Amino acid sequence: MEYLVVSDSHGRVDRVVKYARGKDFAGIIHAGDYYRDGLYLGEELKIPAYAVHGNCDGVWDGVFEEVLQLEGVNIFLTHGHFYHVKHDLQIITQKAREQNADLVIFGHSHVPVNTKINGIWLLNPGSPSRPREGTAGSIGVLKITKDGFTAEIISL
Repeated sequence: MEYLVVSDSHGRVDRVVKYARGKDFAGIIHAGDYYRDGLYLGEELKIPAYAVHGNCDGVWDGVFEEVLQLEGVNIFLTHGHFYHVKHDLQIITQKAREQNADLVIFGHSHVPVNTKINGIWLLNPGSPSRPREGTAGSIGVLKITKDGFTAEIISL
C-alpha cells in the first residue's frame, strides 16, 4: 500500500492533487501547517486522511500529534515545531523512540528529510507550496509492504 505524505501546504494543494489524481493511494498523511488541507485532500482524492495541526493552524479541532498504526508500521505523526526540527533531529528521534515508532513523519522546516537516526526512520516531505533552502516543492510517498516500508521524496 502507498500513502501520500504532505506537510506545510499552506492552503495551496493544486500541485498535490495534480500529482495524486489517478494514483492508487491508500490514504494521505498530512503533518500540519494547514491541517484542513489534509482533510480536503482526503475528500478530493476519496482516500482516508490522517492529519495533525502545525504552528500556523488557527482551528483547533484536531490533534498536534498521534501514533498511527498502518499495516503493522507504527508511525509518530507530528508537525515538529515542539521538537525544534529546524535545528536538530535528536529530540524528535527520542520522542519517536518513546512512542515505539518505526517511523516519524513531520514537517515545519519545509525542507525534505528521508533518513534513519538511531534505528528510527524520519520523513519530512518538505513543502509543495513554500519550499526552503533551495529545495523544489515536494511531497513524500510511503510504501508499506509485508517486508517493511520505504519512503521517497517526490519533487513537484
